[in-house]
Amino acid sequence: MNIKINPTNIKLLDQQQEYLEKNLKSLEKVTGYYGDKADLTVTIGKVTSQQQTGEIFFAEANFAVPGKDIIHKVKGENIEEVTKKLKNNLKNLIAKDKELKTGRFRRMARLLKNKFHF
Repeated sequence: MNIKINPTNIKLLDQQQEYLEKNLKSLEKVTGYYGDKADLTVTIGKVTSQQQTGEIFFAEANFAVPGKDIIHKVKGENIEEVTKKLKNNLKNLIAKDKELKTGRFRRMARLLKNKFHF
């Protein structure tokens, strides 16, 4: 799995960069099915709006696998919180996509079985 991190409106420290990569690398356990074909692009930064007060961070992930893209956005108060939310939500979305593909295969196999009377 290839991971690319794009900071927006912030400069990431080395510790923050390592923290992001470490947490997102843990997704490789779930994405082992796709191998090196999977690309994860994460855009992380601060929301800059006059209506919102304080520091609000956002992260947008685009997980590209052959045949489908999984896109997810989260907001939080700090980079660690945003990273944890993003990792957990992506893990759930990837697992659901995997189950959906398995279900399609089983439905097709059942249709063929009924049609050809195996």
